[in-house]
Order: sequence, then C-alpha cells, then structure tokens
Amino acid sequence: MSGRNVNSRLAWLHETFNEHWAQRKHANTVRLVEVLQNAKYEIPFYRDMFQKVRFDPLRVLKDVRYFEKLPVLTKEDIREAGERLLHPSCRKYLSVHVSKTNGSTGSALPIYYTPAAKDYSAAVTRLSQEWVGFGADKLQLHISSAFPGETPKVAKRQEWWRQQATNRIGVECSDWSPESLTALWNQIRDARAYLVQGHPSTMYALARHVTDSVGKQPGAFAVFVSTGETLTLQQRETIESAFACRVANRYGNAEFGIVAHERFVSHDTGGIATDEVLTAASAAESRFMQVMDPYVWVESLSGGADSGGSLVVTDLTNFSSPLIRYATGDEGTLRAGRDGLYLETVSGRVHDQIVVSQRAYPTHWFQDFFTRLGIVDDFQFVRAEGALLELRICLLKGASEAAVRSTLAESFPDEPFNTTFVERGEFVRVGQQQKFRYLVDLKAPPGVAAASPQSAPPLFSGKNDARTFLYRNGWNDEEVYPSGSFRWMGRRGEIVLNPHKPLKRLTLAFDYPSDAKKFPTLSVRENGKVLETFFVTGGPQSISVALPESTQTGPRIVVLDVNALYPVPGDHRELGLKVHGIDFQ
Repeated sequence: MSGRNVNSRLAWLHETFNEHWAQRKHANTVRLVEVLQNAKYEIPFYRDMFQKVRFDPLRVLKDVRYFEKLPVLTKEDIREAGERLLHPSCRKYLSVHVSKTNGSTGSALPIYYTPAAKDYSAAVTRLSQEWVGFGADKLQLHISSAFPGETPKVAKRQEWWRQQATNRIGVECSDWSPESLTALWNQIRDARAYLVQGHPSTMYALARHVTDSVGKQPGAFAVFVSTGETLTLQQRETIESAFACRVANRYGNAEFGIVAHERFVSHDTGGIATDEVLTAASAAESRFMQVMDPYVWVESLSGGADSGGSLVVTDLTNFSSPLIRYATGDEGTLRAGRDGLYLETVSGRVHDQIVVSQRAYPTHWFQDFFTRLGIVDDFQFVRAEGALLELRICLLKGASEAAVRSTLAESFPDEPFNTTFVERGEFVRVGQQQKFRYLVDLKAPPGVAAASPQSAPPLFSGKNDARTFLYRNGWNDEEVYPSGSFRWMGRRGEIVLNPHKPLKRLTLAFDYPSDAKKFPTLSVRENGKVLETFFVTGGPQSISVALPESTQTGPRIVVLDVNALYPVPGDHRELGLKVHGIDFQ
C-alpha cells in the first residue's frame, strides 16, 4: 500500500554483512567513490566545493586517505547550502521527505530523504533489532514524551499505521514525578513486550523509582534499547539490575538514522583476545557498538590513538542528497575488528533534568514539546545563581512570539521561568568543542541576574569599534615570549569581521612541524562556502585569501578549518595551527 521497498534493502544488508570484512571494506570504498562521483556531477553544492578544492573522487580508490582532503561540514554549512544539497531534478520525479534534526548539537535543520533513502534507513533499523533478538513475532514498546492538549487526528492515524506495520506500541511519560513513573511502569508491565526503547535518563529514573517503591521487577521485558542520549555505565547497570534485562546501546541521529548498534553475539571466546584481534564476540562482551558500515562511512578525527575524536559521517545510500564528511557534534573512539568496525565509546549528548514548578522534566521533553509546536528553531535554559530560570527561544523566520507565549502560558500558568527571544548566535555553548547544551549554568553573584541577550551591546562598539576583527570560537589565549608571540587555533577557528571596514583580503601567518607524519589541508570558509583550500607544509608559512564583496550589515564570520591536529608531546588540547598573525587589506 505504501510503495515501500524495505525487505529488499534488508536482504542486501544481510548478504553484505555475511561477507568477510576485507571484502566488505573494499565494497564500501567503491560505494563511497560512487557517492562522491555522483555528488561531483549531480549535486550543486558539492560540484562547487569539489571544483574549489580540486578534488577528484576517483583518487580515493587508490588511497582512501585522499578523502580527507575534503573539508568537514558543520550544521551551519548545511543550513547555508539549503536545497543546493538536493539533486535539482529530484522533486520532479520523487517524493522528497524532509526530516528535521533534533538540535542536540546545534540548532535544528532540514535533511532531505528520497523514498530509497528512507527504505535503507528503515532496513538498518530492522537489522539493528534483529541484532538484539527482536523478530516479527515479538512486540516492541517505545517510550515518548506526553504533552498537554489533544493530539491531531492525522498524527494519531499515522502513528496507528506505523505501529501496525512494525508490531509496536507507544506509551507516554509526561515527567519524572512519582505519579508519572508509576503510570509508565504499569503500562510497561502490562504490555509484556520483548523490547523497550527510550531515553536512558527516563528508564534510569523509572528503574530507581520501581526499585524504591515495589522492589526489583524481573521478567517484564527482555531488552532495553537506549536511544537519543549518551548511555552511562551507572544507568546501564541500574536498569539491568532493576528489570533483569539486557541493555543495548545504539548511536544515531536524524541526519543518518542508526549509525552503530550493540550486537548480541555468543560469548564463546571470552574477553578481548590476547593477540589483540577484536572479534565479534569480544566486541559484544565489551559492549561496543558495531558500525552499519555498508550504510555509512564513519571517521573519528582523533588527536591520538588512545583518545576519542570528533565523529564525522558520510552517506553511502542517499545519492539524491548525501551528507559528505558531516560533523555530528559527538565524539567517539573507533576500533577495527576482525568482523567489522566498532564504536568503543560515544559521548556528546547529555539530557539534563529541569525542575519546573516542583516537577522534574528531562530536556528532551521540552525538545519534543517545541518540535510539535512547529515554529521554534531552537531553545535553551540558562540558570544563574540568584536569578529566575531563563528560557531562550529562537523562532523560525516569520513565527509569532505571541503564539509561543500563549502555549507556554497554557502549559505553565504560573510562569516559572523568564522567556526571552534571541538569535541563534546568542545561545551559550560550552566546553572546548563549543557543544550546544539545552541547559547551561552561568556563574553570577548572588542577587545578580544573568545578562539578557537582548541587551547585549553590538560586538564592534566601544573599545572594539576600531578593531578589524575579533576571535570567536576555537582559539586559545595569546602566548607571548621573548622570541615572539602566537595563538593556538583548534581544529576549527572562527573570527568575526567588522562590517564597517572594507576588508578585501585575509592573510594568515602560521607554522607547522616539519617532522609531522601527516600534513593537513586548511580550508577558509564564509557562509558555508569554501573560499580557498591550501595544502599545509612544514615550517613557517602564510596564506592569502580574497574575501568576496559583502552587503551584510552585521558581523561576518570567517571559519578556518584543518583536517589534522598539530602534534605537541604532552599537550592534550586539540591544537590545529600555531598562528603568528592575522592581517587584512
């Protein structure tokens, strides 16, 4: 009835995963080159990028490391590209599905799927369920957030059909109050499903509640699949203990679907083998997640062999709108094994608990709440000592503040937080990786409220009025020595240009170790477009980039991006370039 073709894609995945890893790895490389060749000639965004960096996809067949010449794309790059990421003729012949990312590592943006791409994603989901023992004769239960108000009839009908097709039932949890958790447990207990799926923070709260109120409850379900958040060891052990179930971790996102999933394999070989060859059984015992390698190409841009790096993913099946070298915003450690590629660790997405009117809500509750509202681009809660909790909201273009305030007033009539409407750039980012968090804490003296973003002065005013540029994200403090000064840039550095100055050319002076094992490429971008790409060599050097004419009235942001780290023994920071000077003409 739906015209879907999931079964043939699932059969292809079965056949592919039955191949030896060496054979499968070669086939994956060929598929990667096919995606790149198609993008070079058919996708406007990549056609321009490949020409700019002089990238030849066929060279990847000879040396897969050549793939690293392409710059890593961020959400902002994808946002700027818009429909230039989609095949120009795609909408004429295919129904294009648009999925919005959930914004856990930045504001949400649309991702385009053709019917074939959706089928591959669904097949990967089916395969991941098979990996933990789920089959067509078993029942699965999904935990979602409950919201005030009536669910539209169309949404109810679509969900009913989806549940019939996947042998799935859905239950809702409104918050983490004892009453809500008791109601959730009653539904799970009565359903007797084989598999339960949901956020680990919610299941952890349920496990603690059930254990404290009625004691441990084994046998209600066999497997819990953790989704949407980072699963901690404490959460895993508490859930397994409370319900006597097995816990499976998975990693994925709206951009790609499921990227990696834990796989239950017979533990016939014990732990990790003494010859350091990682087998499927030892990976399962170590609770690593196997990468869906025929479906996605995964890289970990690591600063060292023993540390996790930024996870970068490439589509291998979505030919009409592929994401190529896309930075997920998460970090992880990749391990190559005898039977495939594994994610040893993943970190990055943590959902906090927000107490509103004496009720505890996970941040994903608000995430789903605003997604259903349909006019909010993103949001963030900001806490400061002695100040009322602040809710910062960035609206979609043309959306009404009044509509949001009205909905919030209906759901939270006592106004437990101060709501302000901001631009995306006014969200607070945390950590060296400038990660987006839905809940951040600002240090402020008692009795002093956190500054409202709406009252913030312009960047280039007062003492900064005469400045040509300002350092933004990705820069360390300047280091001054008798021999000179420099400033460390991370893997990605941003500078903000003064819009009142007619800047035509940027010159960057830096150095790189002559004895480095690998020399990076340096990309310079503005508004998601690559201005120039350079091959870095050893020793002192400089580059010069022509800046396009701009009619922007606000500050311009230029991004400098390298695809390898600057090796400094004993320094565990993520260092990209040692920059001695930035000048403009």
